[in-house]
Amino acid sequence: MFRLLLLAICLCLNSIVWAQWHCNPSTEDLLKLGFPVVEIQTVDNEEPTFTSVTPPEGAFGKGILSEKVPGRMTIVDAEGTQYDSGEYMEDVSGITLKIRGNTSAYGNIKPYKINLQTKADLLHRGDDETYADKDWILINGDKMNTVVGFKVSELVGMSWTPAYKFVHVVLNGQFRGLYLLMESVKRNPRCRLNVDKESGYIFEHDAYWWKENVYLLSDAGRYYTIKYPKEDNQTKQRLHLLQKVINDMETSILTGSYESVIDTHSFARWLLAHDIIGNRDAAGSNIFFAKYDDTEDSKVTMPLLWDFDMTLSRPEEWASIHTNTYGFFKDLLDSPNDGFKREYVELWNNRSDEIFTEMLSFLYNLLSSAQLSNLEQSRQLIMQLFDYEDSTWEEDIRYCISWFEGRKEWLGTSIQQIEENMLDGVTITTSSTVPTITYDLMGRPTKVGPKGIRVQQGRKYFSY
Repeated sequence: MFRLLLLAICLCLNSIVWAQWHCNPSTEDLLKLGFPVVEIQTVDNEEPTFTSVTPPEGAFGKGILSEKVPGRMTIVDAEGTQYDSGEYMEDVSGITLKIRGNTSAYGNIKPYKINLQTKADLLHRGDDETYADKDWILINGDKMNTVVGFKVSELVGMSWTPAYKFVHVVLNGQFRGLYLLMESVKRNPRCRLNVDKESGYIFEHDAYWWKENVYLLSDAGRYYTIKYPKEDNQTKQRLHLLQKVINDMETSILTGSYESVIDTHSFARWLLAHDIIGNRDAAGSNIFFAKYDDTEDSKVTMPLLWDFDMTLSRPEEWASIHTNTYGFFKDLLDSPNDGFKREYVELWNNRSDEIFTEMLSFLYNLLSSAQLSNLEQSRQLIMQLFDYEDSTWEEDIRYCISWFEGRKEWLGTSIQQIEENMLDGVTITTSSTVPTITYDLMGRPTKVGPKGIRVQQGRKYFSY
């Protein structure tokens, strides 16, 4: 009887140890899964937190505000410690950490923004002189969307695609999940966005403008936030010039004179990428713009894609931003100037075979790679940590393969219709479930229903 009791106690203790390992594995155990480990220890074990904020009347979104906490960060891989920030000393060593994002901040694997006190390349690409920066991001790596989105970004030829790598994160001694450690959106003339220091801009058509201290409201009623220059350098003169850049961009799109103001090729790449991945985010998943300098040759460009949480979800529909009026693409597609449509169609005709072939090859290679086993084991740990059931990585990859195989056929047929309509000289608009804002002949915003006849730029349009 005593032996049976002793055996039961031993089995119970083993079960407890097994559960603890799975809920909070050691750095050594995590390294066995093949990914580097990011270890962050904050001062006094202070946990990054956030406060929920409510948008003002007329705005939307579920926002957060988060304060920075100081700490130390190390990055360890199978060969040893690759990075050590040192203890926190402002502007000397260490890091600050805060929760970033908005709706994503409410998930289990919380996104973080890292600010190094001394520049470094956390991706260890062998050339700190080129890649060093202070600002980095950790986002949820336990899903396919971001990996697929950045691959499509590369394939359509976006000016810049943020670099990243898979890492496991341990914060204050606690395992937090699988992340992507990646570059943030900012000016860096060597490796990110090379906008001119004195006359360049990075700005965003931002649904969360109401969270910022400084934002711009365009004449057409759209809100923008400013990523560069930073708030400390946002003089009245620079804000006035950026306001003019934004209004000129919007006016040129409405009047059909946009080709002298915007880089139509970058706009076409941006829209095609979102159509390929079927984004249902009505706000377009972070609509970033850049104007590299104040010279006459510098046009407003769309240099990057960002935020893929709502992708791979509209198998036989355009991406939401293609048809709604939150952005500009409906105006560009409806314009009597066919320049943008021709750019979009030509990009599809010239690149679609290569894009889909390369994308499917990427997915099949991932499916047969040694990394798949590491990803599967990592997901098992995460499900144990947060106590939920999920699909496997293999199932997710096979879903993506099925998506891209079907998406090419639907897009090909739909884009052919755009091309045929251009050849026929017909302008067709499509309705959206999102309330629309159109403009009268004086260029003034006027609210109308999404269906029926409207007049724009002296022409009649039928929305069905």
